[in-house]
Amino acid sequence: MTTLQGYITSTRRLLHDANANFWSNEELTDYINQARGRLIRDTGIRRVIQNSIAVYNQELYTFDNTVGSVAGILVTNPGSGYTSAPTVTVSAPVVGNTATANSTIGGVGEYGTANTGQVASVNILTAGDGYTSNPTVSFSGGGGTGAAAQAFLNGLPEGLKTMDIININLYWGNTRVPLRYLPWTQFNAELRFWQNYVGRPIAFSMYGPNSFYLSPIPDQNYAIELDTVCRPDDLVTLDEIDTQILEPWQNPIPFYASYLAKYKEQSYGEAELFKQQYTMQTQNVLSTSFTRRMPYPYSRPY
Repeated sequence: MTTLQGYITSTRRLLHDANANFWSNEELTDYINQARGRLIRDTGIRRVIQNSIAVYNQELYTFDNTVGSVAGILVTNPGSGYTSAPTVTVSAPVVGNTATANSTIGGVGEYGTANTGQVASVNILTAGDGYTSNPTVSFSGGGGTGAAAQAFLNGLPEGLKTMDIININLYWGNTRVPLRYLPWTQFNAELRFWQNYVGRPIAFSMYGPNSFYLSPIPDQNYAIELDTVCRPDDLVTLDEIDTQILEPWQNPIPFYASYLAKYKEQSYGEAELFKQQYTMQTQNVLSTSFTRRMPYPYSRPY
């Protein structure tokens, strides 16, 4: 796997600047990180499964997770034997104010009609702030055992590094339900006609570069699984290994970094040649990395 130093060395060879007479390591590091981001934009190769929550009575969701507040709490195990609602504790990691919540027993929840003695839902009282990752949720008292829940922050775990959503699966009991994608105009006309259209979401639509809508508006909290494309983390130290872009996808990166270096130098002709080579290298990797896949080895799947 290539390190930042390996990228710099490859880029210097293309630029004929082995002794760093024209470009410093710091400048080439900037160009290399820009090239890595551009490669993800062009190919979508950094796919990340992100887990989040479809929040009760909320239709608009953003990628931004810098708010640091709890968006929803999902019951993952209703437990048994509860004679009264157990106390809910939302704990670290938190820098600012801690979120608070309460629980209800009985009623209708993710697991169907819950008998008295099971935790049906957890409701947020204060969302808190300053969370750097999903806090833990614990239960105490109430006479029962086994209840468990998971908290989710506003936004997605990858935050604004998320570039696109390809698919969304919604967890409903023991099933994953793939949501249908609709362009916004069609989504708005067909699924947002009734303002009180509430139920299990069946579709999503992107709205701008960093937000999406679900419809119908969730009638309870649902766990969701998002198949996304995300920008890579910047490489900082020379010995840092690029673990987010692997071979052979690393090959086009020095060519795009060289394009940026030559463009800054105002050598536009050489810059254009490097950009053409980047495109050719990217297309070459795309065309040679797909191997033969047989969807089903027999004549009919049934």
